[in-house]
Amino acid sequence: AWAAAVGDALAASAADAPAPLRAPPLRAGPGRTARRILATPLGQVGVRITGDGEGPPVVLLPGLPGAAAGLDAMARQLASGRRVVALDLPGFGVTTPLSEPTLPALVSVLRAGIAAAGIEDFALCASAES
Repeated sequence: AWAAAVGDALAASAADAPAPLRAPPLRAGPGRTARRILATPLGQVGVRITGDGEGPPVVLLPGLPGAAAGLDAMARQLASGRRVVALDLPGFGVTTPLSEPTLPALVSVLRAGIAAAGIEDFALCASAES
């Protein structure tokens, strides 16, 4: 249920929020997974990038606990012809913990991480487990 709430909030906030600074898209290379720590105005966000295709990217969110490392097998399956970017949730992996643990704060951090990864349009896939 939390994943649906986050997805709905990400979609709703996209129209209302000012456009964040965009970085060049991160790429891992065909059949590879790269780990990165991205600096954002809200702290650092850990990501794992899998694949290098030109298809629409997929943003993959882990369940709780929220480290992206547990999603490598799923990311490899989804990466055919596209990039898959799995994010560590705040307080997990290397992502800075939230100072205010609310849904809007979580969505702000995720939007900042997605923008720092150079992603504009994407499909969202959230895992119930990680």
